[in-house]
Amino acid sequence: MKLSETLLLGASAAFLLIGIHQGINYGLQNSYFFLMVSVGLFLWYTLRKKKEELEAKSKNKKPIVPKSKSRNK
Repeated sequence: MKLSETLLLGASAAFLLIGIHQGINYGLQNSYFFLMVSVGLFLWYTLRKKKEELEAKSKNKKPIVPKSKSRNK
């Protein structure tokens, strides 16, 4: 896991905890911003991980070489 991915996941967890705290003490309206930032950061983290997996998969794929059509007479 890269440092940037770790920071994204950590920031997402931190905003989630802040949102839960605000929600318990002040209500959902005051915690909405923190919860949405948390969800946004988590989705960004997930997008980066999926993109990285797809790039790794495409690098491991062998190129398809068409077979020559030759007739044996």
